[in-house]
Amino acid sequence: FFHIKDYQGAHVVLMKDNPTDEEKELASELAIYASKKDIGEVQIAKIKTIKKGHFAGQVIFSNYETVLIKKIDERIKEGVKSSSRFSF
Repeated sequence: FFHIKDYQGAHVVLMKDNPTDEEKELASELAIYASKKDIGEVQIAKIKTIKKGHFAGQVIFSNYETVLIKKIDERIKEGVKSSSRFSF
């Protein structure tokens, strides 16, 4: 589960047990880009460590890591433009 930190935005679910570092980075970039931002921090957590919050769309993480995204890969931008749903 990937979500931009401290900002309302899209979440990305990577359906893979052991994603590579590149897959994690691309999913993080997608979460930033889909949230209409160019840079930002993304929280990464396993689905089983997430609970619904008190408000619609809010989630509470019990265990996560944070990564800083400074640039969006062109593959993300092109993938989003060319399809409403895509995979890497």
